[in-house]
Amino acid sequence: MAHLPYSHDQLVRLAYLTHADITGINQRRHPHNRLGFAYQLAFVRLFNRFPSQDCLDAAARVTDLYQCATRHSH
Repeated sequence: MAHLPYSHDQLVRLAYLTHADITGINQRRHPHNRLGFAYQLAFVRLFNRFPSQDCLDAAARVTDLYQCATRHSH
């Protein structure tokens, strides 16, 4: 896994999904791809680019963060 230049607290602050983000994800995406869409949204906010096609370009930590967030958003 690539090292992220952000601490956990910075990830929470910079890649936070707002209520509007979660609502939009839930309205436009199917359950099987919501996590991937949230990951891409956070990745763009953090790195100002889309992830490469390599498997999870940077971030098991980002994925873990959003798995936790999506569990608590319902």
